[in-house]
Amino acid sequence: MVYQGKIIISGIRGMFLDMSEVVNKTPLSKEAFDGMNNLQYLKFYNSCFPRESEADCKFNFPDGLKLPLQEIRYFHWLKFPEEELPQHFNPKNLIDLKLPYSKIKRLWDSVKDTSNLKWVDLNHSVDLYDLSGLLEARNLHRLNLEGCTALKGLHERMQNLTSLVVLNLRGCTSLTYFVEMNMKSLKTLILSDCSNLEDFQVISEHLEALYLDGTALKRLPQSIIKLQRLVLLNMKDCKMLATVPDCLGNMKALQEVILSGCSRLESFPDLQENMRRLRIFLLDGTSIKEVPKLMQDPGLSEWPDRGVKGLPLLRHLCLRGNDMIKSLQPHIGQLYHLKYIDLKYCKNLMSVPTLPPNLQHLNAHGCESLTTLGNPLAFLVLTDQIHSTFIFSKCNKLDEVAKTSIISYIQKKSQLMSDAIDRYNLGSVVESFAGACFPGCEVPAWLSHQAYGSVIVLPELSRHWSNNGTTGVALCAVVSFADQNHRFLVKCTCEFKNADGSLRRFSCTVGGTEPHKIESDHVFIGYTSWLQIKKQKEQEDDKKGYSYSDDHYQASLRFEVTDGTGEVVKKCQVLKCGFSLVYESDETESVSWEVSSNPTDPTMGNINNNHIIHSESIVSAESQTMEEIIQHGETTSLADSNIHGASMSPADSEMEEIKQQGETSSTGDNIIHGVTMDVNFSDGSQRMEDTNQNGETSSCVSTEDQGYGSDVQGGESSGNDSLFSFTDNTSVQMIKPIGIICLVISISAGAAFMLGKRKRKR
Repeated sequence: MVYQGKIIISGIRGMFLDMSEVVNKTPLSKEAFDGMNNLQYLKFYNSCFPRESEADCKFNFPDGLKLPLQEIRYFHWLKFPEEELPQHFNPKNLIDLKLPYSKIKRLWDSVKDTSNLKWVDLNHSVDLYDLSGLLEARNLHRLNLEGCTALKGLHERMQNLTSLVVLNLRGCTSLTYFVEMNMKSLKTLILSDCSNLEDFQVISEHLEALYLDGTALKRLPQSIIKLQRLVLLNMKDCKMLATVPDCLGNMKALQEVILSGCSRLESFPDLQENMRRLRIFLLDGTSIKEVPKLMQDPGLSEWPDRGVKGLPLLRHLCLRGNDMIKSLQPHIGQLYHLKYIDLKYCKNLMSVPTLPPNLQHLNAHGCESLTTLGNPLAFLVLTDQIHSTFIFSKCNKLDEVAKTSIISYIQKKSQLMSDAIDRYNLGSVVESFAGACFPGCEVPAWLSHQAYGSVIVLPELSRHWSNNGTTGVALCAVVSFADQNHRFLVKCTCEFKNADGSLRRFSCTVGGTEPHKIESDHVFIGYTSWLQIKKQKEQEDDKKGYSYSDDHYQASLRFEVTDGTGEVVKKCQVLKCGFSLVYESDETESVSWEVSSNPTDPTMGNINNNHIIHSESIVSAESQTMEEIIQHGETTSLADSNIHGASMSPADSEMEEIKQQGETSSTGDNIIHGVTMDVNFSDGSQRMEDTNQNGETSSCVSTEDQGYGSDVQGGESSGNDSLFSFTDNTSVQMIKPIGIICLVISISAGAAFMLGKRKRKR
């Protein structure tokens, strides 16, 4: 209560005043707080302005201010109106002091007892120049001086703050130097946007996070090697930085290095084995001419279990806007844990090698010189995290082989998602989306339903078709852009008509980009799990009170381009579209695709698929028991013999002849532990590997032939919803039992030979 300029309060321990409720500016007398000897908590704030800078202080003290507060512990006053705290203010019990956007120049003019003070926040007190009042606060943990633009330096006695953990000097633009000191407990030092800071000294060997972004530093001192606990080094937008010391490559604890916008930086030390913990490495906007060399094991021929020797944990690599880099090191595919690569606007980048297996996001938008991609585009393994998006928009020089590599990758990535149902049933969360975009004007031939325009109509569907092993849908749209420079999404809305006349709708994303100017036609292709679609349908049915049903008879799919708000972008036109179902794996866990015997556009080109490498799961046939061989019906080919160092037996040769007579063929693009390696289509025909009557596939790939396959031939599909089949079923049925017999003979002969050899030795 305010009465004649004097606050009459007795026995109150806490007072919180929202200044937004004070209508007019109110002058208070010097003795306004007299009699508040028991006050422990005092807070003046403004709830109407989340940004404290916009708030207004409604109180002023024309004759000065007295604060005879002996018990005060928490003191928070937004825009404190005085240049220093009153001389009689006693901070003995003070724990938390917060005076943001104040007029204060110094806290007090003499040494006071601050033994209990732990947190001090004087941010944006632009007149503050003297910190002497805090030099004995030995229990101070956090000191926030952000935006204190009059502060020119730190006193060397600051090292007396033996408990200080966080020091924030962001935006202290008058700060030009650091004196040498040893603040033993300091772990986080923030010097961001200290635009006149040209010299930096290590003031604590225990630093874990160092923010030097936006400073005028030209170099780092060699003494930075002392920071062996440093986890984060941020030097973003240090425009004057020309070099970094070689010792930076020997800092063992570093996990995040940010050099974005250091436009004069032309090199970075080779990544040593000591930087094994590095996870985030951002070099966008630099002048670095080549990616720092990776410490690869010279005896390494395949990507290892945990990545390149020097960077086993790297997760994020950013080279955006670098005009100097022309290629990436081929060993980048060995970075097993790498999930994000940003190559946007690397205008001179000409080639990208095969990418690592767990990569989730690649953005190569605007790489105008990019011509070739790795073949395969990326290693594929059975992993828990299977979400991936690859963006090659405005890469207009991509050759046809590179585009084929992208298409093949998406097809195979979709196949890997065939076990999503198993993981879903076990209760695990599956991010089941794979997508890519690139310049082009054709829908891939393996999509069974294709049409010109933005609509596909499926007049007839079999009953309960979505319960017949369907695991997902593959969608594609060719989009024409006209002066599009905004964020957009390519979406597909599916509408099902049920037997009772009711309609069901769901939508899913095919692809999209950030705000970029795109002029040419682009292909967007994506896979979405049927589990997500089914869940969306169930939620919609629950809203409308329908009972869930898959008994659909008709379906239509409409593709459209929307902006960030969901509005249709009229300047973007869908020229062509495509759709195909993906089915769950059979006993050998291979995936079948729905194939149309009469595609709408038979002129669309062939797809040359390359195999999927799964180096963790190859099992030697020599270690398999006879029961396992019989159970899985596996046959041993010449490729098997090459892998395991065995010679081809007469039985194997006979097996090869039988397979040729049965018009089946083996290919390097095969299956490794349940992953379909190769499915090629040409003019509506279906091609596949050795297949038994249950749709099973089995073969091995020689390590000498990894990544390269040949076409295989087969018969025609029986219809749109059928699995692959062969015209000569008799020969296919004979392969499995004959193969088993041949293996039994081979193994028996080998066992007899070894037994005789042992007897002769005895």
